[in-house]
Amino acid sequence: MSSTGEFASFEGVPLTDGDLRLVEPYWAAIPELRSISLRDTDITDASVSMLCSKDSWRGIDLSFTTVTSTGVSQLSTLSQLEQLGLENTNIDDRAVRSFAEHPSLQVLNLAGNDLSNDAIDDLLSMSKLETLVVSRTKIDKNGVRRLASMLNIKTLVVAPQQLSTTDPQAIREKRSDLTIVIQPAPMEHR
Repeated sequence: MSSTGEFASFEGVPLTDGDLRLVEPYWAAIPELRSISLRDTDITDASVSMLCSKDSWRGIDLSFTTVTSTGVSQLSTLSQLEQLGLENTNIDDRAVRSFAEHPSLQVLNLAGNDLSNDAIDDLLSMSKLETLVVSRTKIDKNGVRRLASMLNIKTLVVAPQQLSTTDPQAIREKRSDLTIVIQPAPMEHR
């Protein structure tokens, strides 16, 4: 584990739900702790309820874990949450629905999940969202065009196949303030 004031990282540590139960009292005792990375750990949905015991989280990264839409939906109660990493978890459109109209979510990484265009309306309702990562999902070209219309979005990360050859230019003409990042498929993880 590494910790620097407001941030604690367990990234890559073979941390289980049982291990997290042992750590929970420590993060509760550190009021300035605002962000936690559990990326690439062995936690499951059972750990998500423990995270909800601290309502002052501003950033949580659960990427490359086995959490599902059921577990992630519990995080919607964290009203101060600004950044949420869910890359390559086991979530689907239901998880996005649980965050629709979230009061403070600004950065959301949903890459590599089973999300479809059915999640678009819920994503569009996130009025504070500034950075959205939807690469390696089932959201198609039409969905990306709709997401690019979100006035609050400043950065949209997509995969090459989610854009037509003319989309970047057409979107740029309508939204000069929007940065579109085209993210190729990553190298194999683990």
